Amino acid sequence: MLKKAIKRIICVFIVLAVMLLANGSITAAQPEDANLKIVDISKWNNSIDWQKVSLSVDGVIARIGYRGSVYRDSLAEDDLFYSHYQGCSTYGIPFGCYFYSLAVTVDEAVEEAEWIIETLKKYNCKPDLPIYIDMEDYIVQNETTNRKRTDIAKAFCRTLFENGYYPGVYANKYWLTDLLYPAEFSDCSIWVAQYADTCTYKGSYDMWQYTETGSVNGINGKVDVNHCYKDYSTFIKKYGFNGYPGSVDYKPDDEAVTDTSKYGMYEIVTTSLNVRTGPGTEYLSLGKLKKGSQIYVYGVNNGWGAIRFGNSLGWISLNSNYLKQLSNHNSTEKGIGFYSVNVDTLNVRSGPSTSYSRVDKLNSGEQIYIHQLKDGWGAFYYGDGSTGWVTLEYLTFTGTVNFIGGSAKGGMNHQLIVKGKTAELNKNNFTLNDTEFAGWATSENGKVVYSDGGAVKMGDSNVVLYAVFDSGEFYRWADTVTVEGGVAHINSLMLTEQDFTEKYLELTKSATVTFNSPHKGVAGTGTAVSISNGKRADTFTLCLKGDVNGDSMCDGLDMSLLIELVNSGEKEYSTAQLLAMDLNSDGKLDGKDIEQYKNIIFNGRILK
Repeated sequence: MLKKAIKRIICVFIVLAVMLLANGSITAAQPEDANLKIVDISKWNNSIDWQKVSLSVDGVIARIGYRGSVYRDSLAEDDLFYSHYQGCSTYGIPFGCYFYSLAVTVDEAVEEAEWIIETLKKYNCKPDLPIYIDMEDYIVQNETTNRKRTDIAKAFCRTLFENGYYPGVYANKYWLTDLLYPAEFSDCSIWVAQYADTCTYKGSYDMWQYTETGSVNGINGKVDVNHCYKDYSTFIKKYGFNGYPGSVDYKPDDEAVTDTSKYGMYEIVTTSLNVRTGPGTEYLSLGKLKKGSQIYVYGVNNGWGAIRFGNSLGWISLNSNYLKQLSNHNSTEKGIGFYSVNVDTLNVRSGPSTSYSRVDKLNSGEQIYIHQLKDGWGAFYYGDGSTGWVTLEYLTFTGTVNFIGGSAKGGMNHQLIVKGKTAELNKNNFTLNDTEFAGWATSENGKVVYSDGGAVKMGDSNVVLYAVFDSGEFYRWADTVTVEGGVAHINSLMLTEQDFTEKYLELTKSATVTFNSPHKGVAGTGTAVSISNGKRADTFTLCLKGDVNGDSMCDGLDMSLLIELVNSGEKEYSTAQLLAMDLNSDGKLDGKDIEQYKNIIFNGRILK
């Protein structure tokens, strides 16, 4: 809701006063219109006095269901969901729900959302609070990439929103910071989990789960407790979500928390500009953009802009001393830029509608640069200069920088050479962790490469040139590997050096791999992997979940190291080792991780 400045200032002071009396501290990322006490429950909370609860909380979010971990096509209802809904309904407690997701594809996320809709209609249930996807599984969803995890969450939320339900995403601070691109989430609630006195997550959120050991009158035992900073019960009924008639048509700008006028293309005007892991100088640097680089900003947070940087979410300062805005795009989903195909096959047509003839097809995951928009369709160039049209309905916007896999190869501010014209080739002085610019290519395969700075004249067709970076010329990571901060995360155990090279790297003939491992012949946590093509080398440290001592096994020795660290906190470990110990990926090392180790070691549950 757009507020006048004086009203916003008064509201901020009210919230600060309330929060000083509550458990937890406010951050600048939170909306300022409420501070409600919400509990979240499941079948494990099986003895509840709803009359007492109604006097103790402002709302309840109950698990509605989950996907089976063994029989993955099985979507199961929580045994007590209907009972919890009835209790809240009887005593007028605002009610929402969450689904524990194990989706590993967009189709599975859509299936989960559609199942929720059917279940709510079965009980004539109209939630007063959002409907959340719970993303925290450390075995299934943690094996995929940031891009896929984000697309799964977006598909879940989009399906609910398009069917009139208000969605949300639940994840812990580590997931929201390092495993998802939350700046891409729109028209949904963000619910962050961090068990602490203060929430230090720097992104935008409207609910914070601050403890799992809370006490609430009417609920036996410990329970999860949350601060909710938005009055969703009023919001949902006002705008007609979740089955309510509504009194006002919903317009996203009415509830905007960021200035979308700052979305768009920028050019760096300072010598170099740091790209950081979060919106502030306290975050680590991912690399630099040099003067003249052009980049697309698709999210804004406290004077910082969200960009695509390699395969990661990056943040840059929007200070006008460092960059200038070249164009404005208010839609990150329908703008000019790179898109990825999100269906199995997508027809390419000769014009912007299905009435035009089909000339080709694109496969799932293929990337194209849309340079023209018309009536929900986008035009792109082939390497020979011919044009194809595709509907934007089955494309995912990925920004104006497109890198392929884990390597630094792709289109950085493409350059169109118009037929019959002469153009001076001009790279944008872009580097990714000091990766060298190699030239221009007519396709992502680099079949035709032009040197930088030369004059090129096209014949009777247009040609789009894409920037090519050197490391992309000699290796590529498998899709299952997540590379962040020089650490390669691999969800597998019992790896030899040969297994690692064959399963997780795609090499050209000129590339070689060398290992520096604490255990000869084994590729485990702490192993340094160097990939070289003779003139440059990229080095990474491996991290295998559960393997702390580097022998590529998850056993009692690894668990004992974690227990020693949790109890004493004295011994120092590398970043890769600490990440390996964090089995539930919540950014903390505690008893939960120890229990995960016990489950793996004593119950025979194997990490794959």
